[in-house]
Amino acid sequence: MTYTDVTPDTTRGPWIRTKAGLWYFTQPRPEDVRLDDLLCAAHIPRFAGHCGPYSVGEHCLRVSWLLRDQGHDERTQLAGLIHDLHEVYPPGDVSAPVKRYMIVSELTEIEDAARVAVAKALGLVGEWPETAVRHADLVMLATEAKALMGYDPTSEASRAVWGELPTALDKLPTPAPVERIWWEWAHLPARIERVEVLLFEELERLAPEFCGRQL
Repeated sequence: MTYTDVTPDTTRGPWIRTKAGLWYFTQPRPEDVRLDDLLCAAHIPRFAGHCGPYSVGEHCLRVSWLLRDQGHDERTQLAGLIHDLHEVYPPGDVSAPVKRYMIVSELTEIEDAARVAVAKALGLVGEWPETAVRHADLVMLATEAKALMGYDPTSEASRAVWGELPTALDKLPTPAPVERIWWEWAHLPARIERVEVLLFEELERLAPEFCGRQL
């Protein structure tokens, strides 16, 4: 039986079909989180697609690698790896500047429910390493904005969008899944496949119990 044969449980509210199952976006549960769904982060464009073929999945990998390079433990690395993986589920990757100009209470509730379900599914319960992950996330934001978009993260315009950001790195943390980043759209399928593989390898390393249940 495949997931398309599963009858939705209408008592749990509205739902969508995902690559690997059903997602009840107002009442998600940790057991709804599927490995194949999380790997779809390799398909979700960062910066709403305006930075070229660079995905949310790749961003998550680089945040985790940065935390590793800074000497943080595996739990913190896992938190960095999954900090945006809930965006494979509704409402998806909504640009931060857009959120600031919307009535987002219901949107935030849906996003937070997805974030909590993903964290619990991967065994991250208890205190979230907020300070370390948030700092690494912002370092990567500044680095990506500079490397991929040509922005000056310290400019007045950038500060108006993102606030004060940490100093950008000289280059994106390695290993780079594919060398070409900006204009090489012809390499997108290979890039997506490579990011999926790297996400799987990192999830298997940092959350082996979750991956073991899924395989």
